[in-house]
Amino acid sequence: MMNRKKINNLFSITICLLCLAELLLILSSWLISSAFPDSSVRSLLGSEGVRWLLGHSAVNLRRSSLVWLLLAAISYGVYTKSGINRCITDLLKSRKLHYRERLSLFLAATELLFAVIVMLLLTCVPHAILLSVSGDLFPSSFSQSIVPMACMLLLLIGTTSGIVLGTFKSALQWTDAMTYGLRKFSPVILLYIFGIQLVCTIHFVFFM
Repeated sequence: MMNRKKINNLFSITICLLCLAELLLILSSWLISSAFPDSSVRSLLGSEGVRWLLGHSAVNLRRSSLVWLLLAAISYGVYTKSGINRCITDLLKSRKLHYRERLSLFLAATELLFAVIVMLLLTCVPHAILLSVSGDLFPSSFSQSIVPMACMLLLLIGTTSGIVLGTFKSALQWTDAMTYGLRKFSPVILLYIFGIQLVCTIHFVFFM
């Protein structure tokens, strides 16, 4: 409990520091651009800066990384609440598994193997459709889809395991597991939102 509280406090302090850094950047950009009008520094309090701040607040967040983070949170919640993680732990510790636990592990292994085979067929055969025009894996459709596909696979494994193990007896329990993951990841999501906004602001002020 204390470790969890310390982590939450650390996230809170970090988010406050990011907000403070954003405010200092707004003020310093105005001071630098006023003191050195010939510099390439853009003022966030000028007409261009205000338009950028208001017009790009949502654009800055519209990135694949945020979608990946949300998908990871949802799949983590379903995987954790399904109980398959406990089955894997018991298997590694050579503990006796019940029939439902063995069946869930078998289905999880089958789904994982099937996903690997499909991805190999889509990337390793001649003229594979997930390769780039030049035949490379990075960048390609494969590199753009690997994180969402991994999250979807984890979501599928968690869902089937939860049904087999009896932890997901209704659609409500399944969706509750998704929201559990979002709750667990909420500090990271907040940190991402404030952090990416600061990064984009720095890029606008000094490098655009």
